[in-house]
Amino acid sequence: MEHPPFEDVFPIEDGDFILNIPRNFRRSLLLGIRKAQAAPEEKAASGSGDGYTWKDEGEELEVIFEVPESTSKKDVKIEFRRTEVRMLKPKTQTLKLYKAVEVDGCNWSMGKAGQVILTLEKCDATPWRQPLKEVEGLYL
Repeated sequence: MEHPPFEDVFPIEDGDFILNIPRNFRRSLLLGIRKAQAAPEEKAASGSGDGYTWKDEGEELEVIFEVPESTSKKDVKIEFRRTEVRMLKPKTQTLKLYKAVEVDGCNWSMGKAGQVILTLEKCDATPWRQPLKEVEGLYL
């Protein structure tokens, strides 16, 4: 099998090595490098609400509910839905989510005393600027 001839040589940005790049791929490669360099580095969004904190972790969203320190695993009941999460025990709280999640990829565990940690698998890994849906300037 014969390989196509390499007609162009140019250094990669860090200058550590040189690749032989076919002329027809050079433009695509350079555009990709420029996009990567121009894209601002996105920090994981995080915040807090009434009785919870949250953190965007790429493919997942972590929500930590504050509960009484005496709460055990058997005292907790959580329902996951595509666009909301409901804590039914030990307290009642519903979060209407900013975007949909994969229900089968969601779970919860006990954190340190006074915490229930929810891990929500996002349908796509795009960053969430907020965990909750906004309706007329209010977060539900």
